[in-house]
Amino acid sequence: MLIDEDYSNQYSKATVSSNASQNIFWIVSPGGDKRIWSVDMPLDSYARSLIIPAASGELLLEKRDPRGQVQEDDLGLVTAGRQYRIWFFADEIGTYTSRYHINESQYSNNLTYHVE
Repeated sequence: MLIDEDYSNQYSKATVSSNASQNIFWIVSPGGDKRIWSVDMPLDSYARSLIIPAASGELLLEKRDPRGQVQEDDLGLVTAGRQYRIWFFADEIGTYTSRYHINESQYSNNLTYHVE
């Protein structure tokens, strides 16, 4: 589920300056102050991810699981420059990667989740 952080006070909004020409994708701490592209995490846990799209439109999230299968999910409409939160759930041991794009735009950077 995609959550618009501008409308949520559940977690601190991440402090990041956006580059308007690039899709931004980070794994962030609950306080929003630490941003990383790779994390080691235990099985059956969650990691918070931050999305700042460079364009408005339909956000498509691609996730590769430890078996190499790729799943693409349509997370709905987003607005350029706004911050959105999604959660990754570690339900299988191994390495996952994810990235996103808006409509037919360039992909974001990859995030890597190492589940132990």
